[in-house]
Amino acid sequence: MTDNELMELIRLTLLDQLALQGAPWDTVLVATSFQSAQEGRENGPIIYYFPLPSVRYGWQGRDGKYDPDEGNITYTERQWMQQTFQFSALLPQQATDTTIPTPHDLVSMAAMVMNSRGFIDKLRQGGAGVQRITDVRCPFFTNDQNQFEASPSFDFTVSNLRSIIRKDPATERFEFRQTRV
Repeated sequence: MTDNELMELIRLTLLDQLALQGAPWDTVLVATSFQSAQEGRENGPIIYYFPLPSVRYGWQGRDGKYDPDEGNITYTERQWMQQTFQFSALLPQQATDTTIPTPHDLVSMAAMVMNSRGFIDKLRQGGAGVQRITDVRCPFFTNDQNQFEASPSFDFTVSNLRSIIRKDPATERFEFRQTRV
């Protein structure tokens, strides 16, 4: 599974599971951070995510299969990967409207949904497994309007299988000779 396939699986599954929660969660957008084209900041509720370092887990497995029709051996090598993503949310707060969820609410709901049975089952069906969801941390920063703003986030680790395939011609004949010295 490639990074793009994994990120799309996570994004679509999160959107689907948030929509099941009803209003206001069904209007939350989910997008990747640090895209090549900067388009500005969304005004509505949005959850951003981006990949952190990935780790190879265990030993790379190898097996070969002979194909008599083609006369070659197909070697497949597989490696379990643990990929970590950071999820965060930004949402301008209005002190007069307390019905709008806070960025912390968005991130906390995402963490709960991603730890739910429905989310885990959909990821498994797509070829990935949930490994760990960290606690939500909530640092503050000064935004472009010189106001303090929360930037809550958590890390989400999934496992998935990567593989490579190589075909080699098969040996047609093998002779064993034993001679005296």
